[in-house]
Amino acid sequence: MYVAMGVLLIVEPGFMTQGQKAPPPPALFGYFFIVIGVTFSLLGWACAVCTLISGRYLAKRRKRMFSFVMAAILCMFFPFGTALGVFTIIVLSRESVQRLYETAAGNTDG
Repeated sequence: MYVAMGVLLIVEPGFMTQGQKAPPPPALFGYFFIVIGVTFSLLGWACAVCTLISGRYLAKRRKRMFSFVMAAILCMFFPFGTALGVFTIIVLSRESVQRLYETAAGNTDG
Protein backbone atom coordinates (compact mmCIF):
# COMPACT_ATOMS: atom_id res chain seq x y z
CA MET A 1 0.00 0.00 0.00
CA TYR A 2 2.85 2.39 0.86
CA VAL A 3 4.68 1.57 -2.37
CA ALA A 4 1.52 2.17 -4.43
CA MET A 5 0.92 5.46 -2.65
CA GLY A 6 4.52 6.50 -3.29
CA VAL A 7 4.32 5.66 -6.98
CA LEU A 8 1.06 7.60 -7.22
CA LEU A 9 2.68 10.61 -5.56
CA ILE A 10 5.51 10.52 -8.10
CA VAL A 11 3.44 9.83 -11.22
CA GLU A 12 0.38 12.00 -10.45
CA PRO A 13 1.26 14.40 -7.60
CA GLY A 14 -1.86 16.50 -8.16
CA PHE A 15 -4.31 13.77 -7.09
CA MET A 16 -4.11 14.94 -3.47
CA THR A 17 -4.93 18.57 -4.27
CA GLN A 18 -7.78 18.17 -6.77
CA GLY A 19 -10.14 21.12 -6.43
CA GLN A 20 -7.77 23.03 -4.17
CA LYS A 21 -5.35 25.81 -4.95
CA ALA A 22 -2.56 24.31 -2.83
CA PRO A 23 0.55 23.11 -4.67
CA PRO A 24 1.07 19.34 -4.94
CA PRO A 25 3.55 17.72 -2.56
CA PRO A 26 7.12 17.29 -3.83
CA ALA A 27 8.17 13.98 -5.41
CA LEU A 28 10.45 13.38 -2.43
CA PHE A 29 7.39 12.32 -0.43
CA GLY A 30 6.66 9.65 -3.01
CA TYR A 31 10.16 8.25 -2.75
CA PHE A 32 9.89 8.33 1.04
CA PHE A 33 6.71 6.25 0.91
CA ILE A 34 8.33 3.76 -1.48
CA VAL A 35 11.42 3.35 0.74
CA ILE A 36 9.28 2.84 3.85
CA GLY A 37 7.02 0.31 2.10
CA VAL A 38 9.88 -1.70 0.63
CA THR A 39 11.79 -1.67 3.93
CA PHE A 40 8.86 -2.98 5.94
CA SER A 41 8.10 -5.60 3.29
CA LEU A 42 11.67 -6.86 3.31
CA LEU A 43 11.75 -6.93 7.10
CA GLY A 44 8.51 -8.91 7.14
CA TRP A 45 9.83 -11.44 4.66
CA ALA A 46 13.11 -11.75 6.57
CA CYS A 47 11.19 -12.37 9.80
CA ALA A 48 9.04 -15.01 8.07
CA VAL A 49 12.11 -16.81 6.70
CA CYS A 50 13.83 -16.68 10.10
CA THR A 51 10.69 -18.08 11.73
CA LEU A 52 10.69 -21.02 9.30
CA ILE A 53 14.39 -21.61 9.95
CA SER A 54 13.72 -21.47 13.69
CA GLY A 55 10.97 -24.08 13.29
CA ARG A 56 13.42 -26.41 11.52
CA TYR A 57 15.95 -25.88 14.33
CA LEU A 58 13.27 -26.64 16.92
CA ALA A 59 12.44 -29.91 15.18
CA LYS A 60 16.13 -30.89 15.14
CA ARG A 61 16.75 -29.58 18.69
CA ARG A 62 19.55 -27.30 17.53
CA LYS A 63 20.42 -23.63 18.04
CA ARG A 64 18.15 -23.04 21.01
CA MET A 65 19.25 -19.41 21.45
CA PHE A 66 18.34 -18.56 17.84
CA SER A 67 14.84 -19.93 18.41
CA PHE A 68 14.62 -18.09 21.72
CA VAL A 69 15.53 -14.76 20.09
CA MET A 70 13.10 -15.36 17.23
CA ALA A 71 10.36 -16.10 19.78
CA ALA A 72 11.08 -12.78 21.48
CA ILE A 73 10.89 -10.95 18.13
CA LEU A 74 7.62 -12.70 17.25
CA CYS A 75 6.05 -11.30 20.41
CA MET A 76 5.74 -7.96 18.57
CA PHE A 77 3.28 -9.39 16.04
CA PHE A 78 -0.05 -9.36 17.87
CA PRO A 79 -2.04 -11.63 18.31
CA PHE A 80 -0.68 -14.83 16.73
CA GLY A 81 3.00 -13.92 16.92
CA THR A 82 2.60 -12.97 20.56
CA ALA A 83 1.00 -16.32 21.41
CA LEU A 84 3.58 -18.27 19.41
CA GLY A 85 6.47 -16.29 20.90
CA VAL A 86 5.31 -16.53 24.51
CA PHE A 87 4.63 -20.26 24.35
CA THR A 88 7.95 -20.91 22.62
CA ILE A 89 9.81 -18.94 25.30
CA ILE A 90 7.99 -20.86 28.04
CA VAL A 91 8.84 -24.22 26.49
CA LEU A 92 12.47 -23.35 25.70
CA SER A 93 12.97 -22.14 29.29
CA ARG A 94 12.15 -25.53 30.80
CA GLU A 95 15.09 -27.45 32.23
CA SER A 96 13.95 -30.68 30.56
CA VAL A 97 13.98 -28.99 27.16
CA GLN A 98 17.41 -27.49 27.84
CA ARG A 99 18.70 -31.00 28.60
CA LEU A 100 17.22 -32.25 25.33
CA TYR A 101 19.14 -29.56 23.46
CA GLU A 102 22.35 -30.45 25.33
CA THR A 103 21.86 -34.12 24.54
CA ALA A 104 21.19 -33.39 20.87
CA ALA A 105 24.30 -31.16 20.73
CA GLY A 106 26.39 -33.97 22.22
CA ASN A 107 25.18 -36.48 19.60
CA THR A 108 26.24 -34.42 16.59
CA ASP A 109 29.65 -34.65 15.05
CA GLY A 110 29.90 -31.00 14.12
